[in-house]
Amino acid sequence: LAAAHWLLEERRTVVLEAVNDASFQVRVHRDFAGTVLPLLGLGPDAAVLALSDHTKALQVLAPMCGSSTPYNLRLRSVPMVTFGALKRAESLDLALEQLRPVAWARLQSAGLLRILQDHQKRFVEWALPRRRVLCADDMGLGKTLQALAFLVA
Repeated sequence: LAAAHWLLEERRTVVLEAVNDASFQVRVHRDFAGTVLPLLGLGPDAAVLALSDHTKALQVLAPMCGSSTPYNLRLRSVPMVTFGALKRAESLDLALEQLRPVAWARLQSAGLLRILQDHQKRFVEWALPRRRVLCADDMGLGKTLQALAFLVA
Protein backbone atom coordinates (compact mmCIF):
# COMPACT_ATOMS: atom_id res chain seq x y z
CA LEU A 1 0.00 0.00 0.00
CA ALA A 2 2.85 2.39 0.78
CA ALA A 3 4.44 1.70 -2.60
CA ALA A 4 1.15 2.42 -4.37
CA HIS A 5 0.79 5.68 -2.47
CA TRP A 6 4.38 6.65 -3.35
CA LEU A 7 3.75 5.92 -7.05
CA LEU A 8 0.60 8.03 -7.00
CA GLU A 9 2.47 10.91 -5.36
CA GLU A 10 5.33 10.64 -7.88
CA ARG A 11 2.81 10.67 -10.72
CA ARG A 12 1.41 13.97 -9.48
CA THR A 13 4.79 15.63 -8.94
CA VAL A 14 6.11 18.30 -11.28
CA VAL A 15 9.89 18.52 -10.94
CA LEU A 16 11.96 21.53 -11.95
CA GLU A 17 15.63 20.53 -11.94
CA ALA A 18 18.74 22.43 -12.99
CA VAL A 19 20.38 21.00 -16.10
CA ASN A 20 23.38 23.32 -16.21
CA ASP A 21 24.23 26.88 -15.17
CA ALA A 22 21.85 28.39 -17.75
CA SER A 23 18.81 26.12 -17.94
CA PHE A 24 16.45 23.85 -16.05
CA GLN A 25 14.29 20.91 -17.08
CA VAL A 26 10.61 20.33 -16.36
CA ARG A 27 9.78 16.70 -15.58
CA VAL A 28 6.14 15.74 -15.36
CA HIS A 29 4.29 12.42 -15.63
CA ARG A 30 2.81 11.70 -19.05
CA ASP A 31 -0.73 11.89 -17.60
CA PHE A 32 -0.21 15.60 -16.87
CA ALA A 33 2.30 16.52 -19.57
CA GLY A 34 -0.44 17.55 -22.00
CA THR A 35 -1.73 20.07 -19.45
CA VAL A 36 1.44 21.36 -17.78
CA LEU A 37 3.92 21.69 -20.65
CA PRO A 38 1.75 23.83 -22.99
CA LEU A 39 1.16 26.31 -20.16
CA LEU A 40 4.92 26.81 -20.04
CA GLY A 41 5.15 27.07 -23.83
CA LEU A 42 6.89 23.71 -24.13
CA GLY A 43 6.34 20.72 -26.37
CA PRO A 44 6.29 17.12 -25.15
CA ASP A 45 9.86 16.45 -26.29
CA ALA A 46 11.49 19.79 -25.37
CA ALA A 47 11.00 20.51 -21.67
CA VAL A 48 14.01 22.77 -21.05
CA LEU A 49 13.77 26.45 -20.08
CA ALA A 50 16.28 29.17 -19.35
CA LEU A 51 17.13 29.52 -15.67
CA SER A 52 15.92 33.12 -15.83
CA ASP A 53 12.39 31.77 -16.55
CA HIS A 54 12.25 29.85 -13.25
CA THR A 55 10.15 32.44 -11.40
CA LYS A 56 7.71 32.69 -14.32
CA ALA A 57 7.36 28.89 -14.37
CA LEU A 58 6.60 28.87 -10.64
CA GLN A 59 3.91 31.53 -11.13
CA VAL A 60 2.30 29.53 -13.94
CA LEU A 61 2.43 26.22 -12.04
CA ALA A 62 1.36 27.49 -8.60
CA PRO A 63 -2.39 27.59 -9.36
CA MET A 64 -2.25 23.92 -10.43
CA CYS A 65 -0.50 22.70 -7.29
CA GLY A 66 -1.96 21.90 -3.91
CA SER A 67 -4.79 19.74 -2.59
CA SER A 68 -7.44 22.40 -3.18
CA THR A 69 -6.84 22.45 -6.95
CA PRO A 70 -8.49 20.12 -9.48
CA TYR A 71 -5.10 18.72 -10.55
CA ASN A 72 -3.76 18.21 -7.01
CA LEU A 73 -0.17 18.41 -8.28
CA ARG A 74 2.96 18.62 -6.14
CA LEU A 75 5.75 20.97 -7.16
CA ARG A 76 9.43 20.27 -6.52
CA SER A 77 11.42 23.29 -7.60
CA VAL A 78 15.07 24.07 -8.18
CA PRO A 79 16.39 24.83 -4.67
CA MET A 80 17.21 28.48 -4.01
CA VAL A 81 20.64 27.29 -2.82
CA THR A 82 21.35 26.36 -6.44
CA PHE A 83 20.74 29.92 -7.59
CA GLY A 84 23.04 31.25 -4.87
CA ALA A 85 25.78 28.79 -5.83
CA LEU A 86 25.48 29.76 -9.50
CA LYS A 87 25.78 33.46 -8.64
CA ARG A 88 28.83 32.77 -6.48
CA ALA A 89 30.44 30.73 -9.26
CA GLU A 90 29.79 33.56 -11.69
CA SER A 91 31.41 36.07 -9.35
CA LEU A 92 34.40 33.74 -8.86
CA ASP A 93 34.91 33.67 -12.63
CA LEU A 94 34.87 37.47 -12.72
CA ALA A 95 37.24 37.69 -9.76
CA LEU A 96 39.62 35.23 -11.40
CA GLU A 97 39.80 37.34 -14.57
CA GLN A 98 40.80 40.33 -12.47
CA LEU A 99 43.28 38.43 -10.26
CA ARG A 100 45.04 36.31 -12.87
CA PRO A 101 47.37 38.95 -14.44
CA VAL A 102 48.47 40.30 -11.06
CA ALA A 103 49.02 36.82 -9.65
CA TRP A 104 51.09 35.61 -12.59
CA ALA A 105 53.22 38.78 -12.42
CA ARG A 106 53.89 38.18 -8.71
CA LEU A 107 54.78 34.54 -9.34
CA GLN A 108 57.08 35.56 -12.21
CA SER A 109 58.90 38.15 -10.11
CA ALA A 110 59.35 35.63 -7.26
CA GLY A 111 60.77 33.06 -9.70
CA LEU A 112 58.06 30.51 -8.89
CA LEU A 113 56.30 30.52 -12.24
CA ARG A 114 59.14 28.73 -14.01
CA ILE A 115 59.38 25.92 -11.42
CA LEU A 116 55.67 25.22 -10.96
CA GLN A 117 54.33 22.21 -12.82
CA ASP A 118 51.09 22.43 -14.82
CA HIS A 119 48.90 20.85 -12.13
CA GLN A 120 50.34 23.25 -9.55
CA LYS A 121 49.60 26.26 -11.78
CA ARG A 122 46.01 25.01 -12.21
CA PHE A 123 45.68 24.73 -8.42
CA VAL A 124 46.92 28.30 -7.89
CA GLU A 125 44.53 29.57 -10.55
CA TRP A 126 41.63 27.63 -9.03
CA ALA A 127 42.43 28.76 -5.48
CA LEU A 128 42.93 32.48 -6.23
CA PRO A 129 39.32 33.70 -6.06
CA ARG A 130 38.43 31.36 -3.20
CA ARG A 131 41.08 32.66 -0.78
CA ARG A 132 40.53 29.71 1.63
CA VAL A 133 41.20 26.22 0.32
CA LEU A 134 42.12 22.76 1.49
CA CYS A 135 44.70 20.99 -0.66
CA ALA A 136 44.56 17.22 -0.20
CA ASP A 137 46.75 15.99 -3.07
CA ASP A 138 48.67 12.75 -2.82
CA MET A 139 52.17 12.67 -1.36
CA GLY A 140 54.92 13.91 -3.63
CA LEU A 141 52.82 16.20 -5.84
CA GLY A 142 54.18 19.41 -4.36
CA LYS A 143 51.55 20.69 -1.94
CA THR A 144 54.13 22.81 -0.11
CA LEU A 145 55.22 24.54 -3.31
CA GLN A 146 51.55 25.03 -4.30
CA ALA A 147 50.81 26.63 -0.94
CA LEU A 148 53.80 28.94 -1.19
CA ALA A 149 52.85 29.93 -4.74
CA PHE A 150 49.27 30.58 -3.62
CA LEU A 151 50.49 32.81 -0.77
CA VAL A 152 52.81 34.74 -3.09
CA ALA A 153 50.09 35.17 -5.72
